[in-house]
Amino acid sequence: MYNGLNPTGGAEGHATDNPNCTVGCASGLGNTAQWTCAPGGLWVPTYPLCFEYEPVVNATAGSQYLGPSIRTNLDPVVTAMVASVNATGLDPGLDSVTVSNDPADFGAVTAHFSPRVNRLGHPPVRVQLDLEYTDDQGERQALALPEFEIEIASPLASSGSTQFAFAGQAFIGQEPGIVGGKAPYSFRLSAGTLPPGFSLDDKGTILGTTTQVGDFPGVVVQAVDANQATLNLEAVNFRIIPALKVSTNVSGTLPTATEGVEYYQGFNFSTTGGLDTVTYEAKGSMPQGLAVDEATGTIQGVPAPRSARPEPYLFEIVASDESGIQVLALLVSLVVEAPPDCSDPSNGPNEQGCGTGSCVDETPFDEDFTCNCTGNNST
Repeated sequence: MYNGLNPTGGAEGHATDNPNCTVGCASGLGNTAQWTCAPGGLWVPTYPLCFEYEPVVNATAGSQYLGPSIRTNLDPVVTAMVASVNATGLDPGLDSVTVSNDPADFGAVTAHFSPRVNRLGHPPVRVQLDLEYTDDQGERQALALPEFEIEIASPLASSGSTQFAFAGQAFIGQEPGIVGGKAPYSFRLSAGTLPPGFSLDDKGTILGTTTQVGDFPGVVVQAVDANQATLNLEAVNFRIIPALKVSTNVSGTLPTATEGVEYYQGFNFSTTGGLDTVTYEAKGSMPQGLAVDEATGTIQGVPAPRSARPEPYLFEIVASDESGIQVLALLVSLVVEAPPDCSDPSNGPNEQGCGTGSCVDETPFDEDFTCNCTGNNST
């Protein structure tokens, strides 16, 4: 506002005191005055008509684009404003750009750019706003604002899947695979409630530990790109269930197995918690010829002959449920020995006349010792 001072900061004076008294709009709307010399030689401040429009030059395909409104320092002295938009580089029938003439957001450009997978190779959209207005003298005026370009990023997209969580176990979800749009991305929760102890990190990953068993449906994470385009990721229905636990009353140090002899060892595993069907498998160095039954965890098979034998074999039996989470069921220690030598009298009666070579006692719990022999006199 005019403060009774001339542009040099002194008292009111005559035009001859400062013949150069014109100030432009550079320092902001309505904050600078154009000084004129009124009759009687007094300085009189008048404000030149200024328009401001700071274009937004980035957009994301498939999301709303919103440019800032045109501002003027003399509204409502300047009346009957009309704005029109000239745009090039659009896809006919797919892209659209409009401009508002509502006094509340005069000149605000809105647009929708087609949600194509990739706009690379397409020229940017060029936009120019033309203004028509009636000034304070009642004269119709026209003004063309400088042209600007809008770079269009490809639409936001994501990949992901349903995630599971278990009470008392640390949970780290999948980082959403965001493509398109304009980096950097930010993330926020747009629907649902996370389980207590869970949070959303700056990469869009849900993580944490909860002890509260129950259902937490409809959790939706929203991705936001640098153009403020948004994408709701796939909703996740969290079901927090007790963690899988496996127990057995069988020791992990197993009875000795013999090469070439059928071996069987059950464990009577019992399970609590987990998701649906539980299966078993071996991890580590297991004797060749033996296998773990997927449904029961039982070890069975015929150990194959080997020139070198670990003493003992050490491996794990692990259980997993439908979520894929694995827990240790039992740490196993198993010795596999060579079959007895039939030429050694200490191995028992040689009823089949074995000479030199080796044999397997097929009925180890009987008093009689029968052999399948190899060697010079094998039967």
